[in-house]
Amino acid sequence: MRTEERLASLRARIAKATSDIEDHQAAKADIEAELGTLQDAIQRQRDKLDKAKAAYEETARAVEGAREAARKAQRALDKALKEIAVWNDEIEKSGSSRTAIYRKCRMDEIDLPLEEGDLSSVPIEEVC
Repeated sequence: MRTEERLASLRARIAKATSDIEDHQAAKADIEAELGTLQDAIQRQRDKLDKAKAAYEETARAVEGAREAARKAQRALDKALKEIAVWNDEIEKSGSSRTAIYRKCRMDEIDLPLEEGDLSSVPIEEVC
């Protein structure tokens, strides 16, 4: 009888192992299906990332182009401001020179025809 008991025990273990194998295969199939779903989700996210990177690079190029344009505009502005400063200096020198000529004409009593006013309004001493 002992052999029959051992045989029954082994058959029970085989049935249990077979049942466990079927359970594990079903779990494996579920996990593989979930893995496929997750891999699809990962691929969609990678595609989104690639699109976002492309958009970022395009925006970065546009920003760099705008920065370069701003640098060029700043250089042009700086150049124009320097030219204006030079012109203002020239205007000031011309005005000082004109005033000096008027003053000399008044001191030497030279009649200088003016479009407006007369030499008597020109101060004899320099005004700072």
